[in-house]
Amino acid sequence: MTADWTMVVITFIYVIATIAICYYNKKAADAANKQTEIAQMQMQEMIRQYNAVNRPYVTVRFDVIRSGLYCFIVENEGVLPARNIVININQSFLENIKKEELRKGLSAINTSDLYLASKQKFIYIIGGPGDYSSMIKEKAKFDISYNGMYQDSFEIDIAQYESTLNYNSPLDDISQYLKQIKEDNISYHKKVVDNFKRPVQVSDLVVYEAADDDKVKREIYKIVCKEPWLTSLQISERLKLDVDVTLEKLIELLKVDKKVDYFPNDDDYKHQWYKR
Repeated sequence: MTADWTMVVITFIYVIATIAICYYNKKAADAANKQTEIAQMQMQEMIRQYNAVNRPYVTVRFDVIRSGLYCFIVENEGVLPARNIVININQSFLENIKKEELRKGLSAINTSDLYLASKQKFIYIIGGPGDYSSMIKEKAKFDISYNGMYQDSFEIDIAQYESTLNYNSPLDDISQYLKQIKEDNISYHKKVVDNFKRPVQVSDLVVYEAADDDKVKREIYKIVCKEPWLTSLQISERLKLDVDVTLEKLIELLKVDKKVDYFPNDDDYKHQWYKR
C-alpha cells in the first residue's frame, strides 16, 4: 500500500513538473517570437529609411535669377539618377504666361521624357517683373512621375512671393559690383586708347651737346657699370685718361651723383670702384 502511494506522489510531482516546464517553454518561445518580430520590424524600418535616402527625388520650385527673371527650377535633389521623368503642368497656368516663346518652352515640359542626374537641374524661364500680375491669377500645379515607381505633386502660388521679389541676394550684389567694375575698366581702357591716338604736339625743342667733362664722366661710369672692382688706375688706362682726372671724376660720381662707391685702399689710385 505504501509503495502504491509513493508511486502516486511521484507521478503527481512528475506531472506538475512537466506542466511547469511546458509553461515556461511556451513563455520562452513567445518571447523569442516577439524578439524575432521586433527584429524583422527594425530591419524593415532600416530598409525603408535606406530606400528613402538612397533614391531620386525630383522637386519643382519657384525662383528669381539674374536680378529679375522669374523661373521654375526642376531639380533632382536625391542621390540617384531620375529616369523617365514625366511632368504635367496645368493648362490654366500656362495660359497666363504672356510671352509666347516662354509659354511654348514651358508647355514642352508636358511632352518631355527627362533624365536628371543627382543634383542636376533644369531652369524654365516664365517671365519678368512686368509679367507678375498675369502669372499670379492661377496657381501652378505639377504632377511628376519618374523611375516607374515614384509620383509627386507640387502646387506653387507665385502670389505669396510678392514681398521677396525685390530682394537682391548677396550673389546679385556681387554680380552688380563686378558688372560695374567691368564697365569702368572698359571706359578707362577706351580713354587710354583715345589718348594714345592723339598726335603729339611739339611746341619747343631744345638741343644741346654735353660738355667734354660730362662725356668723360659718363664714359667712366659706363666702365664701372660694366667692369666693377677696377681700380682708379685701371679705369684711367682703359679710357686713356690722366689718372688724376679719372680719380676726380670718380669722386664726383661718388659724392655728387651718388652713383658709385669704392672699396678703399691706402693708395687712392688703387681704390676698387663699383656701381651702387
